[in-house]
Amino acid sequence: MPAVTLVIPVHNDAPTLLACVRAALLDPGLDDVNVLVVDDASTDGGPAALRAAFPALTILHLPTRGGVARALNTGFAHPLAAGRDVVRLHADVIVETPRWLAQLAEITTSRPAAGVIGAR
Repeated sequence: MPAVTLVIPVHNDAPTLLACVRAALLDPGLDDVNVLVVDDASTDGGPAALRAAFPALTILHLPTRGGVARALNTGFAHPLAAGRDVVRLHADVIVETPRWLAQLAEITTSRPAAGVIGAR
C-alpha cells in the first residue's frame, strides 16, 4: 500500500476539528499515514485544542488568511507530502467507514493512470 499524507485545511473549524482528526486516525487501514493540518489563520482556538489532544501532530500556521486553496497548496508543498499520495480532508468530515483510507489506496493502486480519486 502507498504512503499517504492527509492534508486538512482549517479555518475556525473548532466545533468539528477534533472529531475529524480522531475519526480519520481511528482505523485508516494503512501503516504509513501522516496528518498535516494547515491552519488558515484561525481565531477560534481549534488548532490549539488539536495540539493539546495530539501533541505529535504536524500543524502549520499561516499568519494571514489566504483561503482554502492557499492552505491546501501549502500542505501539498510540505516535505511530509513529498513522494506520497495526498488526501484532502475537510475539517467537518467525520469518517465512519472502517479502513476508509486503505480502500482509497486500493483504488489508486489499481488505477495508476488516475490523477484524482474521490469518495462520497
